[in-house]
Amino acid sequence: MAIQSSDSIRLARDLHDGIAQDLVGLGYHLDLALAREDLRSTARREIREARFRVDEIMSAVRAQIFQLRTNSQKPLNRRIEAEIATLNSKVPICITCEDIRPIFEIEDDLVHIAVELVRNATVHARATQIEVDLYSLNNRTCLEVRDDGVGGAQMKEGRFGLVGISERVAAHGGTLHILHQHGTRATVVM
Repeated sequence: MAIQSSDSIRLARDLHDGIAQDLVGLGYHLDLALAREDLRSTARREIREARFRVDEIMSAVRAQIFQLRTNSQKPLNRRIEAEIATLNSKVPICITCEDIRPIFEIEDDLVHIAVELVRNATVHARATQIEVDLYSLNNRTCLEVRDDGVGGAQMKEGRFGLVGISERVAAHGGTLHILHQHGTRATVVM
């Protein structure tokens, strides 16, 4: 069995006991509303759409709970590759990740950071090529995400992706550098 951080287990339990149960309850309420005979067809259609959306969100929450609880000892490079693959990006992504073993506490954050940076490049920067590198340098773990887009990795009001990345990096005493020149180069060192 994989070694799991107590934070991951606590978060999985909190998600299950909190948000997941709230979503189940919301789904039941929507089912009850759909069962009403006096419901107008437009209202029924809107409630049904909301019910489907609750099911989609519940599936995503369950997947997160499962991932938190079953975080295997799969190497970090394979975890990053697998998570980026779930984005189903139409943009070509070249991933060059060394098989390194950083301290356990930073692995989950590195995976989240890599995914968020790639998501920024595909969604906001309109990149046509993305490169992801993971390597070790002077006993530190380096993650670089480069794209040829128009600056997706920028702090903007109402968007919290880079804020979350900055918080994750700072929590481990790391650094985040973003360079906008012929695309974007985001470098995380932890």
